[in-house]
Amino acid sequence: MSLMQTICSTTVTASTVALWWLGQSGFFVKLANGKILVIDAYLSDSVAKRNPDFRRKTPIPLQPEEVICDYYLCSHNHLDHADPETIARLTNRESMVFIGPRNVLAMLGQLGVNDTNCQLLEAGETLVLDGFRVTGSFCIPNEDRVLDSIGFVLETDDGVTVYHTGDTAYHPFLTYLRKFRIDVLLTCINGKYGNLSVGESYALAGALEPATVIPTHYDMFALNGADPVAFGQLFMDHSTINCLIPTVGELIVCYPKIREA
Repeated sequence: MSLMQTICSTTVTASTVALWWLGQSGFFVKLANGKILVIDAYLSDSVAKRNPDFRRKTPIPLQPEEVICDYYLCSHNHLDHADPETIARLTNRESMVFIGPRNVLAMLGQLGVNDTNCQLLEAGETLVLDGFRVTGSFCIPNEDRVLDSIGFVLETDDGVTVYHTGDTAYHPFLTYLRKFRIDVLLTCINGKYGNLSVGESYALAGALEPATVIPTHYDMFALNGADPVAFGQLFMDHSTINCLIPTVGELIVCYPKIREA
């Protein structure tokens, strides 16, 4: 059974979400109501065509034409997050809704995605959708052409909150996200090109206190990697946060944090 067939056939129980990592910052997310989201999928080697030093190290887990989802989210228009070679092969999907900030929507238009299939999401704004809300979160980008980069806070109707950092540098202001009562933190750890490092992501996790933290953005390029095991070891003595190092294509079931009455 292919990865996409597995995702489509997986039943998600109430008050949980199912995740499948795609490498780099990419995830499939499936909700209990059956809705499927894609975040920052990089399903080509398009970056290497611009810079051969950034050839992908890991196999492509599925071809773009195989992607089935209701919502396709991109945090910013860097090629490994809003991959033009992936998106261009999905422009005929009339029911697929693309979500992102201005720099992403501009790229989508250039790739031929119909405006009616696009929804703008800026930092601090919230879209209320089928079974969940998505809020654009604050980011510090690494160059001025992606000044409006965002992360995503997904809040399901049955009580699970997932925060995907996108690409951001560390800033103490990120602790404002505590108000969302994050259950699952998906955080970049590469520590290069203006992104959160292993230590900074650990500090962010400590501030947000999720039930589960999953490192991302460390595996794809030789010049832009980090050690997820070193990140995981920081949590070895942490009694309340579970660090889960993902494997591409494997199911991760996430639960809400147990909270005091």
